[in-house]
Amino acid sequence: MKNVWIMILLMPLVSFANDREIHLDKRKYLLENVKQEEGEGVFERITLVRDVNSPKKIDMGFFYKFRRLECTQWEERRIWIPPRYERVCHATGPDGRVVCYDRMIPGFWETVKDCVKREYFTRKASTKFRLDFTDANKLKGDQIETFELILNQEDFESKSIDISAVPDETLTDYEIKFRTWFVEDGLYFKAK
Repeated sequence: MKNVWIMILLMPLVSFANDREIHLDKRKYLLENVKQEEGEGVFERITLVRDVNSPKKIDMGFFYKFRRLECTQWEERRIWIPPRYERVCHATGPDGRVVCYDRMIPGFWETVKDCVKREYFTRKASTKFRLDFTDANKLKGDQIETFELILNQEDFESKSIDISAVPDETLTDYEIKFRTWFVEDGLYFKAK
């Protein structure tokens, strides 16, 4: 019984110390529970394990939170737009002669809204990206390669997420670039 209590007490420490590892054997992944402390940006390192059966293109996505300053109270007011003159020109006749004149635009009242109170709100967002291994090493047999995927949100008020990867244990060197495509963003893995 004593051993069970020790195991229960040590479980949070063990799960905190271990990084997440994903064996790339599917075409789509939803990364649940990305590391994001309350009021902090996302920061997580994930080990990606690629083998012979891994697809060449893998889609990944996750949800995260960010804080945004929004208007919570508006005040309307009316302002007078004074009359003004506008120059109008027209081509007339077959000879293309241009006739110009000044036209008066009458003044009018316009209602405008001004923000008088702003507050911070926590919002949810999502992002998706693709891992493209089209030009990666052609693995054979039981060969595997591992990469470290890094998800980083600079600050809690930022909606943008930096996505990068570095080779961990690979057969050759890699050039890994973040690319923005027409439809989606992604990491492109190219063996050197």
